[in-house]
Amino acid sequence: MENIKILLVDDDEELRTSIEFFLKNKGYNVASAINGVKAFDYFLENDFNIVLSDIRMPLMDGTTLLNAVKSRKPEIFFILMTGFAEILSTIDAYQMGADGFLAKPFKLNELENIIQRYIRKKSGEAEPVPDRAAETEKGIQEETDNDEDLYKPIDIDKFIHGSTINYPIFVKLGNEKFVKIAHKGEDISEENITKYKAHNIKSLYLLNQDFKEYVKMAKDIVNAISENVIKIPHARKIKFLSAASEVIMRDVFSDSIHKGNFESAHSTIKKAMEIALDNNDLFEICDSVLSHSEQLHAHSLFVSMFSIMLARHLNWISEKNMDLISMGALFHDLGKKALPQKLIDKRLIDLNYEEHKQIELHPAIGAEMLMDVKDIPEVVIQITLQHHENIKGSGYPSRLTSMNIHPLAKVVSIANEFAIAVESLEKENNSTRRYYLALKKLKTLKRGLLEKEYFDRFLKLFKFEGEEAE
Repeated sequence: MENIKILLVDDDEELRTSIEFFLKNKGYNVASAINGVKAFDYFLENDFNIVLSDIRMPLMDGTTLLNAVKSRKPEIFFILMTGFAEILSTIDAYQMGADGFLAKPFKLNELENIIQRYIRKKSGEAEPVPDRAAETEKGIQEETDNDEDLYKPIDIDKFIHGSTINYPIFVKLGNEKFVKIAHKGEDISEENITKYKAHNIKSLYLLNQDFKEYVKMAKDIVNAISENVIKIPHARKIKFLSAASEVIMRDVFSDSIHKGNFESAHSTIKKAMEIALDNNDLFEICDSVLSHSEQLHAHSLFVSMFSIMLARHLNWISEKNMDLISMGALFHDLGKKALPQKLIDKRLIDLNYEEHKQIELHPAIGAEMLMDVKDIPEVVIQITLQHHENIKGSGYPSRLTSMNIHPLAKVVSIANEFAIAVESLEKENNSTRRYYLALKKLKTLKRGLLEKEYFDRFLKLFKFEGEEAE
């Protein structure tokens, strides 16, 4: 492997370091760059076999780097790491000659598989016959060549979206490659469907074995529409929604928040709650949380409001994202319902070691409770499970590092930490002053644990007379 020289390009330092460490341990010769400009300078000075680059980067993005590199050395093997939001750039990159794609988040052995494909191609070895059943079971199939018989097309206009799809979804690039655009348990928004159609994508693809399940799901949806479902009394729902709005107006609104942000978030959370209350199981959960602890109910609404405002400020404004983040924030502390009330009412600084350990169980308990709810989106469960993880890997319950935490969970985590800081200042009667002090506390104690870009955007949600939140 010493003869294989790889140029790694990504502005995410943690991800770049992790990949570089993995590749060097595998015996590859690796140089890394923080952006496309530095990478191109390294490329001109060295003889690399492989370039592994992110798409979205400052100064020079991955597709521009691809074009510059391929124009000078067409035979170089160029792999792009792409988020699902950049799939349209991926299509452009394929047309420019990209040789491999990895959809983030990916497992490092997926990267190794693509590099090994290059090595086999270089040495003239035949490709091994892939065990597709095993790959699908592990969830590691990212992109494949010449495997059209493994896929079934679905007309993009007839694709059922708006709910969790329990299998990966692919698009076809040219006549050769299939690239994953959604992992198992995710959905493709109406907004992205429209963009794909504008780029002349006429079909989405499922693996053959998943296509059968998709057809069954479509039939189930039709049957469910025609069934008479037991409905929760309308008056009971109205009472619940009215109580929630009252809590939001009482506990969340402040002159330090831009009115438009507040009103948009309030409208979104009302819609999400209406959706949740149409599910008997979710309604009972909401009702039981309110019955168990008004404080826990109010905290969940507070976190939902600020999660939605932050998501909007990050421009994650698709209807699907809004529904997922508001619902995930509403249920993020569900696991506390299983803990003793005396424990929940205690301040964090008053907890002893054993009590801290008990509190740290609540994300896993909440996620397990949601798994029993029919049709709950997988992302909502992930938010519930991961909202106390942090980018340094010292959070709980799983000590996840940044690249393994769902982006929406990172948003809810910031809103949750802010809520905890605000609640700790209950003696401060002025809400504007309380928010200002809470933000100051967060910047001092938590800033290094929270996603920097998201936290910086969160600070911009607020306005203070004569004093800056940032």
